[in-house]
Amino acid sequence: MTACDESEVSSPLEKTMGAHQDLERVEKALSKLPAKSRKTFLLSRIHAKTYSEISEELNISTSAVEKHMIRTLRFLRDHLDRIH
Repeated sequence: MTACDESEVSSPLEKTMGAHQDLERVEKALSKLPAKSRKTFLLSRIHAKTYSEISEELNISTSAVEKHMIRTLRFLRDHLDRIH
């Protein structure tokens, strides 16, 4: 085993605070999306629904769900890269 530099070791509190800040950045970015794109993303990623289930719930085609997800993921990646 090698000795670790104290600056390289994060405390659980620091990790929690960092995760909270990341979540706030994602929430802020999501708030800038159109409502249907945001809803599609949340149903997919938070509620673990399939694209087919989302298309039925939102009364849109599966391909529309795919397009919303592609645009949303691209937006989040670009937005979060800029502020990180």
